[in-house]
Amino acid sequence: MKKKCKDISRQITTHHRKPTSIGGSKLGKRNLSHVTCIQHQAWHTLFSNHTAETICSVINEKWIDPDYELVCVRRVKT
Repeated sequence: MKKKCKDISRQITTHHRKPTSIGGSKLGKRNLSHVTCIQHQAWHTLFSNHTAETICSVINEKWIDPDYELVCVRRVKT
């Protein structure tokens, strides 16, 4: 995240759902989410710029009940 926020609990910033560093678009509403600065900082603290598949793998390995599995499925383009 490049932009520094003054009030991280309220100010809204733009988050790239697929990071541009791994091929995500800088434009286009589909790849952009609007979140608070604190949410944005938390996301990057936890997940850096990893892919969805890597994030799910780490969550399954380290964080959730072993009786469950977080599954990442690529959407079918329509």
